[in-house]
Amino acid sequence: MQPAVALSSSAESPPARYPRRYGERYVLLRPLGEGGMGEVFMAVSGRAGVSRVCALKIVRDFQPDRNAEDITQRFLDEAKVVTQLTHENLVYVFDFGIADRKGYLAMEYVPGKTLTEVWNRCASNKVGFPTGVALFIINELVHALGYAHKTGNLSLVHRDISPSNIMLAYTGGVKLIDFGLAKWNSKVSETATGINWGKINYMSPEQQQGKPLDNRSDLYSAAVILWEMLTGRQLFPSGKARAAIRDIPAPSTVNPSLSAGIDAVVMKALSTAPADRFQSGEQMSAAIAAELPRHAGKRQQQPLLIALRPGRRCRHL
Repeated sequence: MQPAVALSSSAESPPARYPRRYGERYVLLRPLGEGGMGEVFMAVSGRAGVSRVCALKIVRDFQPDRNAEDITQRFLDEAKVVTQLTHENLVYVFDFGIADRKGYLAMEYVPGKTLTEVWNRCASNKVGFPTGVALFIINELVHALGYAHKTGNLSLVHRDISPSNIMLAYTGGVKLIDFGLAKWNSKVSETATGINWGKINYMSPEQQQGKPLDNRSDLYSAAVILWEMLTGRQLFPSGKARAAIRDIPAPSTVNPSLSAGIDAVVMKALSTAPADRFQSGEQMSAAIAAELPRHAGKRQQQPLLIALRPGRRCRHL
């Protein structure tokens, strides 16, 4: 088990007054984070007596150098597709609309931490992820991807699989969030040629090169995260470093405690050619499950993250 090296994090938003009303149905309680399309807040929805805590994603203000119509269409695309997705490892979206001239998505609030936050806390304590925990988290992730990739006839691709988009619930659940960068064959708006919306550290080779993508691109990104969790290091810490890496080393070269079977799973998923990777989330999930320690079980919701409750330390994982 290798100690984790801290991942970079974005600067915090300037302080603002809370609570404050947003639209007719929501009250914002505090910010939770921000992404490429906007900010996410903890909010309360509904009438007095029947209110519920939720996460509310609000599309950011239009910038002078960006096409407002394109941003609006991207939001509508996202809203249409995410409301069709219902899976235990996907954050459930129950409402969307326009308020205060901004689009919003209302979704379930998941008490927990992002994988980035967990990683950085482990790094501060100089500990790594136990192998079983790493395999469990990525197994849950690719299980969700297998479902989403086959939803309807959408040919859905997330395109931004990264630690900041993986929520780890205090109860042990794993949730994939933010389909704002997703692409499917029925979407109205198309990303401008040459623009990549994902994070270069986790892009597949074809995404980095601006080539057409399919579900195997998401699985490659999931494999990058798995390599990092198993080794405690970033595989591609920067675009420059990525360009210098010709052959990806097996995770056991960094963490000798890993088995040959785990090496085989990770390296297959990290194949440069999509045809050499796992062809579906179900295939990759089955391969990972076969390497899970017996005590970890196969796809059982376990309280793996109980140590991350307030007042506990990461090394108790």
